[in-house]
Amino acid sequence: MPSVNRELALKILLLRRIRRRLKRKPRQLYMRKMFEQRLDHGDGFLAKQLRDDPQYHQLYFRMNKENYDEIYNLICSEIQGKNTHLRPISAHQKLAITLRYLATGNTQMEMAFSYRVSPQSVSVILREVMMSICTKLGPLHLKKPMEENWKDNEAGFRELWDYPNACGAMDGKHIRIRSPAHSGSTNYNYKKMVNSHSNKGYIHN
Repeated sequence: MPSVNRELALKILLLRRIRRRLKRKPRQLYMRKMFEQRLDHGDGFLAKQLRDDPQYHQLYFRMNKENYDEIYNLICSEIQGKNTHLRPISAHQKLAITLRYLATGNTQMEMAFSYRVSPQSVSVILREVMMSICTKLGPLHLKKPMEENWKDNEAGFRELWDYPNACGAMDGKHIRIRSPAHSGSTNYNYKKMVNSHSNKGYIHN
C-alpha cells in the first residue's frame, strides 16, 4: 500500500506540473524599433562609414584603422556571439562601443542611445571586450616586471626627479611656476605654461 500511495502522489504532482505549463502564456519576442534599426542608423552605422575616412576614424576612436583592425583580429573569436537573437550585436559593434566608451568617457546610458542597444547590453559588452583585450594584449604589452626592471625604474626616478624608492608613476600633475632665470624653454610645456611636473609614484619599501 505505501508504494501504491507513493506512485499515486508522484502522478498527481506530475499532472499538476503539466497543467501549470499549459496555462503559461507563450513568451513574446519584443524589440524596440530603435534597436531594430541599429544597423542602418546611429553610431554603429557611423562607425562603418568611418572606415573610409582615416582622419575622422582617428578623431572618433582616438585610434587609426590599422590599430583598430589589429585589436579586432586578436579578440574577434572571443567576443563573437552566437546568432541566437533577432538582431545580434556583431563583434565589430562590440569593439566600437568599447573603444568609443574609453575614448569619450560617456556614460553607459549615452552609449546605449548612440549605438541603439540596451543599457544592460552595454554593461555586458564592456566587461566582455575589456576582459578579452586584457587577456590578449596584456602578455604582449604589459609583461610581468622583473626585479631588474624595478631597480632600473627606481634609479631613473632618483636621478631625474629626486624621488627615492619610487618604482613607477600612476599619474602626473603640472604645477604652474614662475620661469627660473635663464631657463629658456626648459620648463615650457604643451599647455603653454611654465611648469614643474610632479609624478605620483608607487613607493617601493
